[in-house]
Amino acid sequence: NSIDLFNLQGASYAGLEKYDDAIASYKHAIKIDPNYIDAYSNMGIALHHRGSLDAAIEAYNKAIKIDPHHPNTLNNMGISLRAQGELDKAIEAYTTAISIKPDYAEAYYNLGNAQKETNRVDDAVMSYTKAIEFETNNPDAFNNLGITLNDLGRHKDAVKSHCKAVELRPDFAEAYYN
Repeated sequence: NSIDLFNLQGASYAGLEKYDDAIASYKHAIKIDPNYIDAYSNMGIALHHRGSLDAAIEAYNKAIKIDPHHPNTLNNMGISLRAQGELDKAIEAYTTAISIKPDYAEAYYNLGNAQKETNRVDDAVMSYTKAIEFETNNPDAFNNLGITLNDLGRHKDAVKSHCKAVELRPDFAEAYYN
């Protein structure tokens, strides 16, 4: 009857990509404690990986109802919303996560991706730059910043950013291509 052990079991199953088993473990933890936010949040991640985006968002909403100031859940909800093409809602989720945790590099990176997809390229540059400020070793952020800078015609800055991505990940074929 340990919610923590069922949550850990779920995480172990998720790590093995056994998402149905992970979800069952998270549901068991929730059955023991219906207000166990981590189980809802982790179940959302497993549901997302399984391809059940609506169910993932529902799990995130339940977690947020328990604690509306849980930045990881908001970031993960943004990822699922973006996967559904709900870019404005995803941007809102990332922005809320950042307002709670201002140094949240992953949320800035994800925000940049959604902004780029909505042609808010200047905003995307700022978001990628903030992501890099808080996580200086993220080759994906440097690569996406480079792509966005290139779109803005800032080719020299784009090349510098791609070079940094390759420096951080020497086998990063996409960054070499860009």
